[in-house]
Amino acid sequence: MSRRTRDLIAIGLGFLSVAIAAYLTLVHYEEELLVCSVVSGCKTVQSSEYAMVGPAPVALLGLLASLVMLGIAIARPRLPEMRFTTTAVLAGMLLAGLLYLGYLTWLELFVIEAICQWCVAYLIVTLLWFGHEAYDLRAMFVTVDDDFDDA
Repeated sequence: MSRRTRDLIAIGLGFLSVAIAAYLTLVHYEEELLVCSVVSGCKTVQSSEYAMVGPAPVALLGLLASLVMLGIAIARPRLPEMRFTTTAVLAGMLLAGLLYLGYLTWLELFVIEAICQWCVAYLIVTLLWFGHEAYDLRAMFVTVDDDFDDA
């Protein structure tokens, strides 16, 4: 897969991440816009005490993080000399996000006892994006020699 294709995939995942987080932020403030196929799940999660970090909705924090990561993904093709750094930063931010999303999912399942399909969608997109960046980062360390000979 070409570098350009990998960049476009990352940017696409970034836009998807921003879209989901923006929707979750919007419905935090305008609850009547919430569309959820899980009976009362999204509403229960969105209105729980865990939906806020201090005065800020968790969804807004996710939106801000997604915007920063999308910005890095968009800038990366224009900064080829910084490709390793931008990829490492993205992978690190996505890993941190996955750890926090894992905690939030644990809260949904075992404390709130409700699941939000949009939160799960955001988790899946983040997981895919992390896998994509981790693969790209690994490819920078590992070189494959097709002419390798054991003899």
